[in-house]
Amino acid sequence: MDNTGLTVPIKIIRQTTCPKYVRDTRAATSVIGVILLVAITVLLAGVVAVFAFAEGDNVKEPAPETAFDVETCDSCPSLADPGPDSITNFINITYTQGERLQASQVQVKLNGELIFDPSKTGEAAYAEPANYDGAGDNDLRWSSDTLVAGDRLVLEDDADADAGSDEFQSGETLRVVWTSPNSGEAYVLIEVELNL
Repeated sequence: MDNTGLTVPIKIIRQTTCPKYVRDTRAATSVIGVILLVAITVLLAGVVAVFAFAEGDNVKEPAPETAFDVETCDSCPSLADPGPDSITNFINITYTQGERLQASQVQVKLNGELIFDPSKTGEAAYAEPANYDGAGDNDLRWSSDTLVAGDRLVLEDDADADAGSDEFQSGETLRVVWTSPNSGEAYVLIEVELNL
């Protein structure tokens, strides 16, 4: 009503929107959302796969299953320098059981110092702290190139050293070490304390 008391009819104008425009916008939004979700899922799966494969490369090769017997001999006749006055100390290492090993991959350390390197032969080996593979035919090497149960290595205290400076002493730590040909990792197969 106005001030005159007359009623003015009000015409309601219907608000219209373009249904085609609204429908197209919604469809585009749904498609874009699905594409983004799929892209994020693929990206996350790729990141997880990269980390999983990278960790798989870091898996260490296990050490072989082995058993050794270590015996010592104090004041025994020398194998490297035979003779009535050649007396020395020995370490006899016997491979008692386990997987086949290449003798070239098995070293011996005494208190962390390499005393048997299977790659050295002749004079180079004879100059090492433990005599092996000396000038003559002797038993100071692994008894075969592929170690199986029963194979042994005899190490002799350096016969060229002064009589009062034996390399092999009671209480020293002897380790037989295998080096993997694939990874280059070194594994201690046995660790014992010498008793001479």
